[in-house]
Amino acid sequence: MRKKLVAILLTLTVVCALIPLVQVNAQAATTQEVAARLAALSGTSGYRPGELKGDTGGCWRFVNKVSKNIFKVAIPGGTSGKYKLNSSKNWTIIDKSYHGSTATNANIIGLLKSAYPGDIIQYQGSAQGSSQHTAMIANVTDSGITIYDQAGSRGIGWKEHKWSDLLTKNGIGTFSTSISNNGMSLYRYKNYSTTKISTSNPTPGTATAPTVTTNAISSPAPLSVSLGGIISNPGGMKITACGVSLNTSDYSYGDVGKDQISSNQTRTLLNMKYDRIELKPDTEYYYFAWVEADGKIYTGNRVNFKTTSSSAKLPTISLIGSSQIILYLDSGTPYTEQGARAYDHDGTNISSLIKLAGVVNRNEPGSYQITYSVTSPSSGLSASVTREVQIVSPTSVNTSSLVKVDGVFAYITVTQSRNMELINVSAATNVTLSHGDHDENSSYDLVIYDSDGQQSKIQRDFHDWYGFTLEPGQRAVISLAKGDIREFYFGAELLDNSIVVKESPERAIYYATVHAGQTMTFTNNSLFNVPINHGSIEDNSSYNLVIYNGKGEQVSVRRNYNDWYGFTIEPGHRAVVSVASGSSREFIVGTALLNTMLTIS
Repeated sequence: MRKKLVAILLTLTVVCALIPLVQVNAQAATTQEVAARLAALSGTSGYRPGELKGDTGGCWRFVNKVSKNIFKVAIPGGTSGKYKLNSSKNWTIIDKSYHGSTATNANIIGLLKSAYPGDIIQYQGSAQGSSQHTAMIANVTDSGITIYDQAGSRGIGWKEHKWSDLLTKNGIGTFSTSISNNGMSLYRYKNYSTTKISTSNPTPGTATAPTVTTNAISSPAPLSVSLGGIISNPGGMKITACGVSLNTSDYSYGDVGKDQISSNQTRTLLNMKYDRIELKPDTEYYYFAWVEADGKIYTGNRVNFKTTSSSAKLPTISLIGSSQIILYLDSGTPYTEQGARAYDHDGTNISSLIKLAGVVNRNEPGSYQITYSVTSPSSGLSASVTREVQIVSPTSVNTSSLVKVDGVFAYITVTQSRNMELINVSAATNVTLSHGDHDENSSYDLVIYDSDGQQSKIQRDFHDWYGFTLEPGQRAVISLAKGDIREFYFGAELLDNSIVVKESPERAIYYATVHAGQTMTFTNNSLFNVPINHGSIEDNSSYNLVIYNGKGEQVSVRRNYNDWYGFTIEPGHRAVVSVASGSSREFIVGTALLNTMLTIS
């Protein structure tokens, strides 16, 4: 998507220097989605070409890290002395492997021409000697292929090869039909929809075609930016993909989300918002929302903005409460907005200067936007943040495909491909979720958030028999850690007045692993404390920790630390960690915090 867009002018000054958390909806990633995410990922710290030089033998680790970021699953391990990966329920071998006498140039090229962005190649040729190499496909065109990988001497690589010189010493190397362990295998993520998206435009004046409106850009914090769009689908066409695209002449970022929209329905493109985009100062950006229907792409109005210089000082504004709220229809209870807080760049409280726009009608189903904005009295720069309030009827959310009612109980099922979200929308009723059927030795990840978006509870690889309880206003995100299925149940009558059940586009927990010789930074962009918990820990491993406040002053130091409790980051603070002993250290946070409160780089 690296092309210059003709745009209408909409000027906004924002400064962004955060690293994007790049995730794909694991339900059915598309080729356009994966290609855009890989392009964005290659511009972030730890994934840029040229980094990780000297990390010998790290090719598999690097591709595994990319896969966890893009698909939310690990890749299978390699088979020693072979050109193959081990078997995996998440990955499928494509076509067939070529080795020995079948490892001809024609067969290898033919196999690679069948690849899609995000596919993995495991191969062994002249350049590898007695070792195998793991790489990811970033793009495939008629003229060549782009390989994304890591090698010890050169570090991370992102290189485009023409088909004519691919199997040479200037490409990925040569293959010999006389060497039995020379060969290549191609693997694809099993839940990957490889449908190519057409770039054709709709016929002007088509009455049944959906329309797309690109929302105005907003800056919810000094170092983040939000984008979005609205689809109107009066003709009831089947929508297979939608998203927004952001481009400049030298930078590209895009996002795609899966959604189905029924006839005569208008709704905001939920989960099409970006809060963690790394932008350059003094740079012009263009973006637009788009939707795919019946194999055609319909785009919204193009919008452009220019970032300020890196020295600009923006105010900070944060919501009190969650950025997304779901409420049932209730004509007798008016909606009460929770408000927001704002601080100038020097820490002065300027909440009294906040302006509010938007209303919520509790009597009418729909999605409502409440926007808070504030202007710094010292710099004149502005920032804004938006809350989305959905007014729904129980049947519009608790669909039969997600909830099974059997007698007095309502059942939900979590699988490796389906994460679930439950929200207690009652005023005073605690709701207990009990365990139902599940695989032997299965376990799940669980994160519970309070109504203000703060993380209340996090459980990793959880398999007890007691379930959990949601207090009024709390929401839980559940994903499967091990096994194939995990069932939960509760009283069926609660579907009418207490519980909203949704399918979550993201897994419950984000796993952040710091390896020996590396550092990782956690930055708290919110007005609340953010807990960082431990994940899987090697025996006798430990880590070093330094916490800095917003002024860059050191406020806490821990050396060779090995407790099980993790640490907490206060508002505006950042924590830097490294491995003191052992090969790695894993930390976990609720994935939702990465959209609203926390940056990891």
